[in-house]
Amino acid sequence: MSKTIVLTGAGGVLCSTMAKALAKEGHNIAVLDLRKDAADQVAQEIKNQAVLP
Repeated sequence: MSKTIVLTGAGGVLCSTMAKALAKEGHNIAVLDLRKDAADQVAQEIKNQAVLP
């Protein structure tokens, strides 16, 4: 079952790794961070790893 998961601090090393792993498992990830550029980078990396049907 897919869930929507909100990760604060997801631009950092630990939470970005968790975000990518959870996305690979098929969950929807909300990437939040005070540093918008870091959050945008993680979100783009997640989008790039997505396999489209």
